[in-house]
Amino acid sequence: MTDVETGPNGNLFVVSLTHGAVYEIHGTAIGLHVPAMRQQLRCQSGTGKALARFVHAKTRCVTKCLAAARRAGGPFADCLPPYGGETAACIEAADTGAEAKAGAKIARACARDCPGCFAVAENCPAGAAFVTEAETELDARLPAVFCVEAAATAPTRPEARCEDQVAQRLAKFLGAKSKCLARCATGAFKGKVDAAACTPGAVTDLATLDCIAKAESGAVAAITQACAAAPACHATSAAGWVSSVEAEVDARAPALFCGG
Repeated sequence: MTDVETGPNGNLFVVSLTHGAVYEIHGTAIGLHVPAMRQQLRCQSGTGKALARFVHAKTRCVTKCLAAARRAGGPFADCLPPYGGETAACIEAADTGAEAKAGAKIARACARDCPGCFAVAENCPAGAAFVTEAETELDARLPAVFCVEAAATAPTRPEARCEDQVAQRLAKFLGAKSKCLARCATGAFKGKVDAAACTPGAVTDLATLDCIAKAESGAVAAITQACAAAPACHATSAAGWVSSVEAEVDARAPALFCGG
């Protein structure tokens, strides 16, 4: 061995005069697991879309309640976790609630395209588990987003606009990034993209990076503009809000694309 250098891709390159060769040393990248069946890919991608729509729908239930409570000057308790009144019905109604619709969409997609899609491997949760996880994440975030109402105080118009835009843009961004990763997984299934290049949190596929960057910039710009006159409890930057949602998507994606 005569020289060791780190290449532009992060791998080590070792020069050997004895062997007359240059060796590339790399670790094993763990990307999205690409299923062998097109039906399973559709099931997994459909589940991701259903989850994004669920977050958007539940966010609408909350903002609708808050709009009415703001006009009345309160109370706001039913609009935020643990929810109550019309907000709880909007979320939990057996046939028409956001939860039921998400569960039904996932069940239909996976029953039609890939029975037992999320039971192929032990690390694959059921569709209902994904809905529960998405709910837990959203419920943890909303009191921080709607910080004025969480303190039982009516927000000013600028504060309300800031809060609503943060919630709506984050929900929209979650769906956009999920689509970016799903497209990468589809590209890997077709053999056009290395599955490792789709690794959540460490994407290297250029098209996917561009897709995510556009979603990020759009969300950050909208939140920044809406929160220019935000209260102190919105000290979290627009980039900070977006990063928190990105972390959720990156944590969920490997489990979503888990079956083989």
